[in-house]
Amino acid sequence: DDMRVPTDVLYSMPYPCIYIQTSTTDFGGFFVHFEDDLREGYGMELRFLLMYDGHELPLYLHLKSGATIYDGIKEGQKESRKNAAGWNLPKISQQQVSSLLDGFERIQKALIPQLLQLILYICAENKEVRENSQQAKIHRAPSSPKYIKDKPREIQSWDLGTETAIRLRSLHTYREPSESATPRSGSSAGSTKAPHVRRAHWHHFWTGKHGSKERKRVLKWVAPSFIHANGSAESPFVTVTGISAKKKEEN
Repeated sequence: DDMRVPTDVLYSMPYPCIYIQTSTTDFGGFFVHFEDDLREGYGMELRFLLMYDGHELPLYLHLKSGATIYDGIKEGQKESRKNAAGWNLPKISQQQVSSLLDGFERIQKALIPQLLQLILYICAENKEVRENSQQAKIHRAPSSPKYIKDKPREIQSWDLGTETAIRLRSLHTYREPSESATPRSGSSAGSTKAPHVRRAHWHHFWTGKHGSKERKRVLKWVAPSFIHANGSAESPFVTVTGISAKKKEEN
């Protein structure tokens, strides 16, 4: 369902090419960048390059105007099969080529939605982002592109969702008292609403005057929330700050 998001929100990426470091995958991270396919009818693509130990894996999707991310994935798969139809490789039959493409499409279906969750968070208006404090100490930007030396100090690094991750994990340890749940409002007598987690989701909407150049689609990430037995919702993403006020003494 998350892949029904319009592709135009992806243009909110802060740079045309970024690297995302991962810690829970069998690859160390991946590059993501825009690619303008100059062939007629193809247009812009979003490309991924997954960095494994000793090899890389490229993936991509099309960015057609008015289409969704899911449409872009399907278009990319269709193009791969179209290109493979013209292959004339020795010792490899068309049946073997088709089998290879089936396997590649399974990889696309499994990986692209996962990678895009990270990219969409970076594109979200309400993302939590801050510069990495260790990298900030050594960062020195080149004065111009011709002076780039490919040194670690030239890299800018950001940490995203640090506090969000802590709160997400709290959902897994959150406990509801084992009292009998109260009936739902308007439901039949005796029916209950079990405690559960309302899943996170993406919400997109338009900003700017209709028909103006400033008009654009904005993406927001809606955090998960815990639904109590009485039907109310409590989210670990709501921060309550205690405010004390000194009472004015009466004369």
